[in-house]
Amino acid sequence: QQQQQQQRRRGAGDAADDPDGNSGDDHDNDRHDHDHDGDDHDHEDAGSVASLSASARGAQRGGVAREQHVRVTNVVFMGMGEPLNNYDNVLCAIRTMTEQRLFGLAESRVTVSTVGVPKVLQLTRDAPNVNLAVSLHAPTHELRARIVPATRGFSLDSLMDAMRTHTEVTGRSVLIEYI
Repeated sequence: QQQQQQQRRRGAGDAADDPDGNSGDDHDNDRHDHDHDGDDHDHEDAGSVASLSASARGAQRGGVAREQHVRVTNVVFMGMGEPLNNYDNVLCAIRTMTEQRLFGLAESRVTVSTVGVPKVLQLTRDAPNVNLAVSLHAPTHELRARIVPATRGFSLDSLMDAMRTHTEVTGRSVLIEYI
């Protein structure tokens, strides 16, 4: 238990180890961990229960792979609240997972699923090779806004424009999810 507590305090410890078994401490200066408040702990965001830091997400990926003795080949940011409302940490986690010296996952093997918030185009600029999936939930903006309040400030027309821009800029299709 003491080891687990120490690892949590260090920001996931050996779960950030690279595939060659080197300690995550070797890469402390290279890691892209940067929470706004300077700590590396889960914190509360408006509209979500908790937002994992980038290192915690990377640790989850590394820990799952080690525990199950499997090679992780794809990662989807989904079912954890709106990923783009935790943009800096999601982008940092993507960069950590795709860093060759750490996990070496190809950006094309990473998908960010969103209900469509204004940061869609920022993701297009910052991580153009990451796949984009959009959860529609409803065919009209009014119904969508009732079902998913986070979409109120981003109309379906704006979302469609953002998806078109994403496709034009990246050459990648957008996956449409209808839940």
